[in-house]
Parts: sequence; C-alpha cells; structure tokens
Amino acid sequence: IWQKDGIRVKPNNQWRVSTNGLVHGLTLSNLTLEDTGTIVFSAEGVRTTARLTVKETPVAILKPLTDVRVEEELPATLECEFSRQNV
Repeated sequence: IWQKDGIRVKPNNQWRVSTNGLVHGLTLSNLTLEDTGTIVFSAEGVRTTARLTVKETPVAILKPLTDVRVEEELPATLECEFSRQNV
C-alpha cells in the first residue's frame, strides 16, 4: 500500500503504481510544490518511508528586454518573457 502524508495513494495519470517481481514502484509525473511530503510503502506488516521534496523550477529569461527608441509624446512598450509564471 502506497501512502502520501498518511493518505492512501490512488493510481491516476499523475501517480502510477507498478510491480515487477519483488520490486514495487511509484512513478510520479507533473509534480508541483504541493506534492512535497512523506511517502510510505507498506506490505504484510513492514514499511519503508521516504521524504519527497519538490523544488521550485529556477527562473530563466527566455526573451530579454530590448532597447526602444521613441519620439516624444508617443507610447513605448518594453517586454520580456520568463520560463515560468508567477515571477
């Protein structure tokens, strides 16, 4: 039985459970910061525990600012693009 923070894991598109002989696996995809927690696998009275820590993706500049020249009284727009939202 797989658990995260004391709650049984139900397999879905993000959390995939597998068994290959003696090896039991939990494959996680599309993780977010909220997925950080304690993972437990237990079977027949024994258990093993691990801490899952999801780190925030570093911010990178995909499109830097560029110089803009504009005549007086005209508007100017400067834009840059980052690798993730909520920067």
